[in-house]
Amino acid sequence: MLYILSVETDISVEYLFVSSLSDSLCVNVSGFKNLLKSIDGVEFKGNAINYKGNSYKIEVVSGAAEDGKSIYFDVTLTSSIDSLDDYTALLKHVRTVINKITQSPPQILWDGLGLYYSRLAYPQIYRIENLMRKLITKFMIINAGLGWHKQVVPREVEQSIKGQSNNDYLHNVDFIQLSVFLFKEYEGTSSKIILDKIRKAKEITELELTEIKTLSPQSNWDRYFAPLINCDADFLKIRWQQLYELRNAVAHKRSITKFDLARIERLINELEMKITEAISKLSDIFVPNEEREEIVDNVASTGDELIGIYLRKYNLLHEDLLRLLINNKLIEANDSSRFFLRHLLDIASKSGIITPNVRNQIQGMNMIKNELVHKARPDTSAFDLRGMISRMANLMASFNNIEQDFDLNNVSEPDLPF
Repeated sequence: MLYILSVETDISVEYLFVSSLSDSLCVNVSGFKNLLKSIDGVEFKGNAINYKGNSYKIEVVSGAAEDGKSIYFDVTLTSSIDSLDDYTALLKHVRTVINKITQSPPQILWDGLGLYYSRLAYPQIYRIENLMRKLITKFMIINAGLGWHKQVVPREVEQSIKGQSNNDYLHNVDFIQLSVFLFKEYEGTSSKIILDKIRKAKEITELELTEIKTLSPQSNWDRYFAPLINCDADFLKIRWQQLYELRNAVAHKRSITKFDLARIERLINELEMKITEAISKLSDIFVPNEEREEIVDNVASTGDELIGIYLRKYNLLHEDLLRLLINNKLIEANDSSRFFLRHLLDIASKSGIITPNVRNQIQGMNMIKNELVHKARPDTSAFDLRGMISRMANLMASFNNIEQDFDLNNVSEPDLPF
């Protein structure tokens, strides 16, 4: 399906090249045209060049170059939109002739053919990009709440979206980053607990296959859409990446060909079919309450690397605390309150497993976590985040050896990836 934005009837391409005056075959316009006649099927009739039964307007302007040793040629070929395939073939032959003269391809001053195909491609790319935004926005609102966008504005785009409505958050997200919302793999918060259960199991019957499968990092697509739609995440992810590369050529005014346009249309058709189906299945998707926070955390972490590291480390700390309580038989693994940090801290404090100081530190980490995912512009500095990440690592090390004293000030900070 083609979307034509203009009523163009003629397409022009303009080349510029420089030829040495020592080349006796191409020192003037007449000499250049004689070389073009070597192209099979080419004939000149006045200011037109005939090729394969079609007539194309040709303009050639020449002049002396500044060095006095060479001559430049400015060549413009114009075609109607009715014979673009033969026009494309002719242009290739002309470039080949020029390359033989100069031993290099000509400079392209104007590529009306590439512009024509770009104009056909752009509205289709725009449509699929906004269809993906529709899917993500609707999925997030249904499963994370109407104000989800306020929780995930990355720091690096704060200035660029200043003064704009947060409701348009996804319109400020780069094309390729849209796919991250659906296809970035992440672990669930209960992975450490399940691993601990596996280590302690003496019989295979003590384990459940569904629990073991959750250990593998999964994307939102794999978790919530794949069971309803017969489509592998990689099928969409690969095609989105391929379309992104072609989109960049269109957006940055690089030349695209008829073949590129055909690829764009094929990719969009394949993507549109599955994205539209996904939108139609949104009402059938069920996200457990305990996983809704994971979705928000995962989206937040796509925008800021440091925030992502903090949120992942915080989730691991929560898991370690829960595992510590389960191992000491202070809470059941399937207790519905296991997702509430305050409840876990109450149990750990009353049992003497953690000190009041440690409790206060974890509560502070929880406050920062809530700020990062629920506030558009967090107040916590990058310096403070790094410090808290180090302290979380220290706490987790202490949980693994509960007999050790919880003196965090005497523990060296781990290396961080930034």
